[in-house]
Amino acid sequence: MVTHAERMARLPKARREKIEKRTDELHQEYKILRDLRERLDLTQGEMAQKIGVKQPAISKLESGERKLTFETFSKVITALVVRHNDFDRLGLTRGHGDAETRR
Repeated sequence: MVTHAERMARLPKARREKIEKRTDELHQEYKILRDLRERLDLTQGEMAQKIGVKQPAISKLESGERKLTFETFSKVITALVVRHNDFDRLGLTRGHGDAETRR
């Protein structure tokens, strides 16, 4: 059986770097979700209730076991009524897609 490390080692360097970069980006997204929940002083259960899922789903999102889809992310933002300026107020880092980056 081929391990993940062996499979990655066989890839061309550019492809391997692209995969590693995207993995880092995903980890940052999950961290932002957890940080947001914690800064709003919500438990995973409370956040789950607000967006209409069960607590294990939030745990899996925060750990990266479950993909954070745009639909789920939209539900989180809508349920928590997070405005653009809240990222600064809560001390969170905004990613590539924020309005200021696109200007």
